[in-house]
Amino acid sequence: VNAVRPVDASSMRRALGIPREAIVCLYSGSMAAKQGLDVLARVVRRLSAREDVHFVFCGAGASRDALFRDVGGQPRVRFMDLQPAERLAELLSMADVHLLPQRADADGLVMPSKLCGIFASARPVVVTAPATSELSQVVAGKGVVVPPGDDAAFAEAIASLADDSVRRHVLGINARVYAERVLDLDAVLSQAFAGFDEVLPGDDDELAPARTTER
Repeated sequence: VNAVRPVDASSMRRALGIPREAIVCLYSGSMAAKQGLDVLARVVRRLSAREDVHFVFCGAGASRDALFRDVGGQPRVRFMDLQPAERLAELLSMADVHLLPQRADADGLVMPSKLCGIFASARPVVVTAPATSELSQVVAGKGVVVPPGDDAAFAEAIASLADDSVRRHVLGINARVYAERVLDLDAVLSQAFAGFDEVLPGDDDELAPARTTER
């Protein structure tokens, strides 16, 4: 969590030719089949009339070429290569809204590791997940959850967040607080040690004497 904090990302926006007032929707990470990136191509087309909404896709993988063929020619779509670790905070802070699609059959997989960085950046996220999934419960109050494969609901969630800066701010703050209190390693260790304190005797506690048997 400490590796990613909200920072000024205006220089990265300028380098990509994105206006300062634009709403940046960022997908960052692996571009493999299980991510279900095809839904994002449909989302981009649904929001093509929104001149204030820009999409940035950063990463590599088997699905990148297909995604580029689908939407790479759109005027408000940018593709980036993977960024070095020292620019991760700037990259994630460039987003106004993070995008986290998953295929419907990915529900049984582990929680996406990229969610930690997304929350730490203090930005809201739009996630595809079944309403009863653990991922949906974690994202509640920190972003918007839509059904897997539902590009109409995904586009509507983005449009709603793009039009409501106060809501974006509140969800982002909630995400950052969750990252600090639950996902941060120091916080996890502190909670663990607190649990030990409840079951282990303290310095002032007396240990029961060992039983001895006289012969």
